[in-house]
Amino acid sequence: MQTPGLTAGHAPFIEDARSRGELYIDQIYDLYTEENQESWRRLYDRIQPRWERYANERFLKGIQALRLPPDRIPRLAEVNRILEPLTGFQQRRSAATFRGICSSIASAAGNSPPRSRSI
Repeated sequence: MQTPGLTAGHAPFIEDARSRGELYIDQIYDLYTEENQESWRRLYDRIQPRWERYANERFLKGIQALRLPPDRIPRLAEVNRILEPLTGFQQRRSAATFRGICSSIASAAGNSPPRSRSI
């Protein structure tokens, strides 16, 4: 039996939040699998040379300021500690778009969408 986890197709904790009418969900970092982390590493590794080649100076300064970790999925709390003082904005996870984000990251990294893990 699979337990709740991160998946591009179904994650019970997301569906529960949506059924309660909640717009945002918490980042349950412990649910990221090693496969999810590897997708992030591959994506970051593939995109960084493209940023250096094609991105403008302002974008590159923003990426540098965020200090996104290349070796693991960033924790939103870490990103927000930098993002909010610089911009007044915070990153929040939306229950409605989470599945699309997972699929996009996996596709960009050349992987299949993340699957739930069994504990």
